[in-house]
Amino acid sequence: MGAFATGILLFGITLVYGATGAFEITQIQQALDVKKVYSMPLFNTGLLLIIVGLSFKVSAAPFHFWSPDVYEGSPTLVTAFMATVVKTAGFGAFYKLFVMGFGPETPYWSMTIAVLAALTMTVGNLSALRQKSMKRMMAYSSISHAGYLMMGLLSGAAGSKGLFLYLVAYVMATIAVFSVFMLVNKDDDIAGGHFSAFSGIGKSNPVAAFILALSMLSLAGIPITAGFFGKFFLFTGAFTNFPWLVGVAVINSAISIYYYFRVIVEMYFNEVADPEKFVIPNTYRLVMLLAALTLIGLAFVPEQVLALVP
Repeated sequence: MGAFATGILLFGITLVYGATGAFEITQIQQALDVKKVYSMPLFNTGLLLIIVGLSFKVSAAPFHFWSPDVYEGSPTLVTAFMATVVKTAGFGAFYKLFVMGFGPETPYWSMTIAVLAALTMTVGNLSALRQKSMKRMMAYSSISHAGYLMMGLLSGAAGSKGLFLYLVAYVMATIAVFSVFMLVNKDDDIAGGHFSAFSGIGKSNPVAAFILALSMLSLAGIPITAGFFGKFFLFTGAFTNFPWLVGVAVINSAISIYYYFRVIVEMYFNEVADPEKFVIPNTYRLVMLLAALTLIGLAFVPEQVLALVP
């Protein structure tokens, strides 16, 4: 599926080259200004194929269908890599091309991405409600967050700060979640990834439970968390041109609270007779601590962090 998406992406790049005669973004920008290629069907088709190809990479609906099965069937470390590094690279490409590259000269692509964003967050959140596996739930959660992140592309360069803050908060929270998951599900099997595996760890492993709860609250966008401030900046940036999309995003954020809190309820309120107490290796402890401190830092000083973004 990755090769198929790459083929679509390369075909789109080829069509853009055919219309502009350039591969470099600066030269493409000149072609947009001088040749007015944004009115050419060849260029528009290429742009659409690039959007489709990158949407596959970031698991945006309706090109997300490969993601849940791959996330669940892969080793947890690989799943964490796909949910963080691959998604970050995909949105880096999106931002480089559609904000810094094509920019306001081709405004029609904004509506295409807005529709994809609304569809992506809705499909991701509604599908996550029905999951019993932690990894499948996180797969659909990752899909929904792709929808929120796409909103950061709709505010131009001004939206870069919100996109950066939200992406960092999402990546750190996801790393923390999968770190705890690997401790709970030592055998890394599908059966061990059920929500019930987290029952009682609020008492047996309070440090791991706290970090997991903090991450879930941030992913849900609960106020005074890093995820909340990330969503706030994304939503305010997109509101001027796409108020309807912000409304859809707010509704989806409310929906997501249910399945994120489901994990917290399992940890603290569903007790088991003899909960397993696992030892946290130093490597895991370091990763979880760095992720938690980053989330706390983003929550308390978001403006200072945004000041670092050029």
